[in-house]
Amino acid sequence: MLKIKKIKPGTIEKVLDNMKAVVFDRNGKLCFHLSFAEFLGSKGRSKKWVIEQGNSHLQLAKACLDILGRELKFNICHLETSHVTNKRVINPSMQERVAKYVSVGLQYSCLHWTSHVAKAKECDKMKDCVLNFINSKKVIFWMECLSFMGKIEAIASS
Repeated sequence: MLKIKKIKPGTIEKVLDNMKAVVFDRNGKLCFHLSFAEFLGSKGRSKKWVIEQGNSHLQLAKACLDILGRELKFNICHLETSHVTNKRVINPSMQERVAKYVSVGLQYSCLHWTSHVAKAKECDKMKDCVLNFINSKKVIFWMECLSFMGKIEAIASS
């Protein structure tokens, strides 16, 4: 996401440092106090800082589908053969291959694009993007990537 918006990582760190009373890091995950979410979602309270969730999810869904379209590819983890289960892949292991070949942005997009689409403000263009993705070879590569990540169950919740 930072690459898409051309935001420097140092800028994000400075903003988060100033917001540490309501936004904090817990085991590598960015968390926030519930009152902060309520504040940002209320036009009456946050005025110019209000975040309309439908629009935000629409932007995130578009960004995820962009990443999926750009980065998913056949045999993304460079397996020598498809005749071995993921658990039996060695030198390097499947976890090491995912870390090397599947960007963090792609991992996030694989896991969360459907959630963002479901919560997004209705948009005909988004429907077209989803249909294009679902009807392309990329959907197979998405399932393969989830399998490599050990997150195949994410398909069922999609």
